[in-house]
Amino acid sequence: MRYIVDGAYGFDNLGDEAMLATAIEVLQRQSSDIDLWVSSYSPAKITDLHDVNATNFLLLGTLLRNFAKFDLSAILEQISFIRNTDALIFAGGSILHDKKGLRNILVIFYKCLFFKIFGKKIVFWGVAHDRMNSLISKASLYLIMRCSSLVLLRDEKSFDLLPNNLKAKNHISWGVDILFGQISRLANVRPARPAVDDGELRIGLSLRPYPPNLGADQQAYDGALVKQLGAYLSKVAHFSERRVTVVPLIFSEGDHARDDSAIISRVQKCASNCVFLWPDLAISECAIGDFSNLLIDYSATISELDFVIGERFHSLVLAQILEVPYIAISYDKKIDQLVQVTGMKNYCVDLVSSLRVGDLSEQLLQMTSSLLLAHKQVQEKLSVSNLALERKALDNQRAVITALI
Repeated sequence: MRYIVDGAYGFDNLGDEAMLATAIEVLQRQSSDIDLWVSSYSPAKITDLHDVNATNFLLLGTLLRNFAKFDLSAILEQISFIRNTDALIFAGGSILHDKKGLRNILVIFYKCLFFKIFGKKIVFWGVAHDRMNSLISKASLYLIMRCSSLVLLRDEKSFDLLPNNLKAKNHISWGVDILFGQISRLANVRPARPAVDDGELRIGLSLRPYPPNLGADQQAYDGALVKQLGAYLSKVAHFSERRVTVVPLIFSEGDHARDDSAIISRVQKCASNCVFLWPDLAISECAIGDFSNLLIDYSATISELDFVIGERFHSLVLAQILEVPYIAISYDKKIDQLVQVTGMKNYCVDLVSSLRVGDLSEQLLQMTSSLLLAHKQVQEKLSVSNLALERKALDNQRAVITALI
């Protein structure tokens, strides 16, 4: 059996690669005879990270370039690859939307169309859906879902946003993020650090540049975020009467909207009375199938923290898995849904409204005070939530394997 896994892989994003690593592990566990491939713009990078076969044959750009060059042998090779593949699996990510235009949803439609023509199975596993703005997007989504063997959306909100005629389909339902299937595996790295230490407060900080597709002044929002976080960190040292060590959690490396390090470095310049301890962990330097070890090292780093302030979705997911208390900075419904499901809604601040009002720093201080007072109780809440999240993740895995058989 040959399966190909598709998603936003190969862009030096820790969360995306962690979802892919989980999917690879689950699928390879099914049978030793599986011929597993990953579709990516950067096949060599995927092979380096995960030690699996990877290809760019599914990319529309690859096909168009071959047509432009009249390279018939390359076109036939692409088509042959699809014909000899048994299933296409979209594993994880916010992919079913048109926030960045029609391109993304049309590319998914193109891939599904090819696989459907050849009678192959199509599975969506732990993906997110958001409102569609155009009729073309809505029609594409309808056809994509109708031709799929199984659609497991990442959360209930994604499911609720579907048209009623799709929600009624038996093969379409919702579950949890793929990464929650790692709870048992990562349990051995928690907790490396006991409850809050009186001498030092270790805060994990995950930030991202403001997403340009949300339609606001990116530079202004980033500047306001940096100023507010710097003020918060400067105050929290006085407030807690402890040494404050900030551990940057870099979940995405790259330029512009992918450059987590740059925005955290700007916060560091604004935060007095704090020490920044940058972990020597970089996904861009990971090679020879070593990503699984990198994920363990990242998890160990997070386990040593007293709490996490996270804007990147998967920084919060990992904190949840590791039962490390967290404060979420939400810019998207996926974070709102996470804190709703895990009972952490009181520890979530809305990014846009807090920056407009200018009270992000004060909200974080209030939540920090509450979190430190109830630290043990919050950890217990996270533990209880994990039991349900892992059960759901395992149910999702079984549903995927059943659909592929």
